[in-house]
Amino acid sequence: MPIPIQVRRNWPRHLLGIVLAGLAVLLLDRPLGLFQAPEQWSRDARHFLYPSTSDRPADVAVLYATEATLDRLECRVPIDRAYLAQRLAPLQAAGARALGLDLLFDHPGRGEARLKATLDGMPFPVFYAWIGPEHGLRPNQSARLEAFLGERQRGLATFLVDRRDGIARNLPAAHGATRLPPLAVALSAAAGGAAPTLPHPLAYSPRRPDGAPWIASYPLEFIDRVLADDPDAFRDKVLLVGVQSPLRDLHRAPFARFGGQAAGLPGVMLHAHAVAQLLQGRTLVTAPLAVELPLVLLFAGIGWLLALLDLRLAVQGALALALALFYASVSVATYAASAIFLPLTTPVAALLLGLLSGALVEGRQLRRQRARVRRVFAQYVPAPVVDRLVDTPAEALFAGQRQEITCLFTDIAGFTRLAERMDPVRLVEMMNRYFDGLTRILHRHGGTVDKFIGDAVLAFFGAPLGQADHADRAVAAAIDIEAFSRELSGELAAAGVPLGATRIGVHTGDAVIGNIGGELRQNYTALGDAVNLASRLEGANRHLGTRVCLSEATARQATTHPCRPIAEVVVKGRTQAVAVFEPLAVRADDPALASRYAAAYQLLARGDDPVAAHQALRELHAAAPDDTVVAMHLQRLDAGHGGATLILDSK
Repeated sequence: MPIPIQVRRNWPRHLLGIVLAGLAVLLLDRPLGLFQAPEQWSRDARHFLYPSTSDRPADVAVLYATEATLDRLECRVPIDRAYLAQRLAPLQAAGARALGLDLLFDHPGRGEARLKATLDGMPFPVFYAWIGPEHGLRPNQSARLEAFLGERQRGLATFLVDRRDGIARNLPAAHGATRLPPLAVALSAAAGGAAPTLPHPLAYSPRRPDGAPWIASYPLEFIDRVLADDPDAFRDKVLLVGVQSPLRDLHRAPFARFGGQAAGLPGVMLHAHAVAQLLQGRTLVTAPLAVELPLVLLFAGIGWLLALLDLRLAVQGALALALALFYASVSVATYAASAIFLPLTTPVAALLLGLLSGALVEGRQLRRQRARVRRVFAQYVPAPVVDRLVDTPAEALFAGQRQEITCLFTDIAGFTRLAERMDPVRLVEMMNRYFDGLTRILHRHGGTVDKFIGDAVLAFFGAPLGQADHADRAVAAAIDIEAFSRELSGELAAAGVPLGATRIGVHTGDAVIGNIGGELRQNYTALGDAVNLASRLEGANRHLGTRVCLSEATARQATTHPCRPIAEVVVKGRTQAVAVFEPLAVRADDPALASRYAAAYQLLARGDDPVAAHQALRELHAAAPDDTVVAMHLQRLDAGHGGATLILDSK
């Protein structure tokens, strides 16, 4: 929607209003702290939704005593030193990188000499948890702790806790004149990790992408069993020893707000998260004021601009909400991709304040002016035309729209080699004939030819005019194209020209349709994942022994064309498997063979009886030796690949 002339003339006043609105938001946030609590809540939500992880496993393991373990010991507090020595002794040959004890030895205990000897004999660095009187330790406890530790290596056992909500979010700064580092930093440095700038934000990783705990943990009494099963279970890992009890040393983590470990995490687990984070070089970054200020001013300006547009209040509010949600998704995506916290609450607050301020300053006057413009122009052109000119931005007339279509992508096998050997004139003549045939088929079925890409053709169905049966039309066109190309290849082969098979991929999904390009050249085209997946399915034919490959979305809608399942395919560039199908019409098999194939494929896909699947496919291959799909599955089974899922590393 164009900006009114009166508004453009008064742009200095509007610019000043935008700046004042943005600065007002920052003033409410920085000195007054109005938005700090919701901002921290939003960060915790992002952390909960996308916990900071790495592609490689955490090189940390926790060895813990439970409340049940403590109940069985002669001495609960302090924990029995002899028991610790007995359980930790096998670690001397475990090949660990470092060992940290999140236990305070501030009371005398039985077996102390044995424990010291065991730990002093470890072939890797051992660090002990330490706190001082300023952290709540009584003088006699502090003296006892110093007597136990002597010259042994130590690390600060505390965390920086947010006083507003009690959540531990940072490793503290190095302590005292000796610059004693936090326990996690000391362990990380001993294991080769980089030294962080302190205080340092904690990047918790409560779970892996598969849902399993990120930090492996084992009860102390199972150490012998773990090492017996796998002598390398702790090799090259940093080990932490502590107590996991619902009654002691619990700390709130950011994800506790949302139901995760609501009772709190044991301190030893917090140290483990910190060590894993430091070893893997992960960190949480908060965008500085130099980033926040432009964002705040930008959203204040957007809100102000919304107020100047001649829209109903409900529409303005809906647009503001949509923009706020969009920016929220951007901030979440930014954190998920790079662990960077973009400010969320201040830009959104600036958007709302800009909207309110702009509406109060110019809204009523601007609406009156636009009403006069409508009355004047209505004398010269029909009212609907006026409404479109006033209410619709010029760009919107040429912008794309998202809709469901069915994309069809074709390619010729071995065309590059053929083009290298063939006379250019004959090649052009042959391809003109080929493209003419494909275009006629596509037009006959109501398809739109998007473009020719070398020897490939991209077409789509369902746009620009809507077609309820666009999937059926696309499959029918694919069947006819396959028959045409097969006939043409046979004719050309008789003339000594080995034209390869035409491979076809078809997928139904959402895409953006519209004029794409610049002022000098535009093209009505489709953009989106639907196009990309159709191209990938075309390439999948080479691996599957097919010529026409349909996605499940297409096969499900193309009800007039029976299909058979081929495989579950993970194409290049995607992580989720796509079920692919082949129209039965391109095979023209006996219906009995189709029924037998369906039964064999069900055995194959189920995967619980590979022998039966192999037998069924072998019998089917004997009955239909030309069925390349059956041959492909037999070859996979013979090679030891079960199931019906294929991962394709190339197009």
